Amino acid sequence: MYFSVGENFRFGRGAKGDAQMLASRPEFETRVVPLVEVAGETVSSSHIRGLVAAGDVSAAAGFLGGPFLLEGEVVRGDGRGRELGMPTANIVPDDRLASPGHGVYAAWAHGRPAAVNVGVRPTFDTGRGLLVEPYILDFDGDLYGETLRVAFLERLRGERRFASTEALVAQMQRDVEAVRRVCAAATVPGR
Repeated sequence: MYFSVGENFRFGRGAKGDAQMLASRPEFETRVVPLVEVAGETVSSSHIRGLVAAGDVSAAAGFLGGPFLLEGEVVRGDGRGRELGMPTANIVPDDRLASPGHGVYAAWAHGRPAAVNVGVRPTFDTGRGLLVEPYILDFDGDLYGETLRVAFLERLRGERRFASTEALVAQMQRDVEAVRRVCAAATVPGR
């Protein structure tokens, strides 16, 4: 078996095992990788997951060397986005993987700017769990059943309940304009 671990890797009961212990075992081929620092901070997966969960996707991108990516199959939702004039490509995230904290984000999806809501849609009592709902700007197509990759750039605001559908739509329009500004200043991933 081959392992590649960071020099601060710990495992086992009470975290008593370490990288050197693993490397000393003849049944394993072990590569111990030195720690990497970015802006004076040690890069670690737990720190990156914490930044993503807190919604600080722009800070996480600094450690990742690019935007935080999430992908999943586009599934049918309640059709509410379409009713509000902003149809979304709904993704049910894998709960075993990191997801951004609840809120609205500027992102790239399907190679285009996207306003992405991550959360439970508190304005509407749907009883659904966590959803990732990208509204892909200037796109009119059918993505059902396709795998959609979302590259998160910046958190615009937290998710919140609105007093009316009209207030929600007005905020969504402001969010779309903010997404246009953020994405105009960024580059499309993969290009």
